[in-house]
Amino acid sequence: MSEINNLEGARLVYPFAATPGVTGRGEGERSGAAVAETAAVDRVEFSPTAVQLAEAAPTSQQALRLAKVARIRAEIQNGTYDVNGKLESVLHRVIADVLA
Repeated sequence: MSEINNLEGARLVYPFAATPGVTGRGEGERSGAAVAETAAVDRVEFSPTAVQLAEAAPTSQQALRLAKVARIRAEIQNGTYDVNGKLESVLHRVIADVLA
């Protein structure tokens, strides 16, 4: 890993302002540090469609995953889970990756 040396004279390209009441690393308020107060507030707005997609995606993905897990468990219990077919598929992908 490379080291970064001689940062004593460095300055921030985009200096940040500390948030009043928020401290870091257990140091408390830093003495002598000027805190710039700004009136600007960042805001994000999502469209109704984006909200619907965000709410629906985890549920549908989770339901698909649970259904797949249940199917595989049932196949294993019934002795019908095709391990050889899966193994062959994985081996073909590994060989193709190694030869590429």
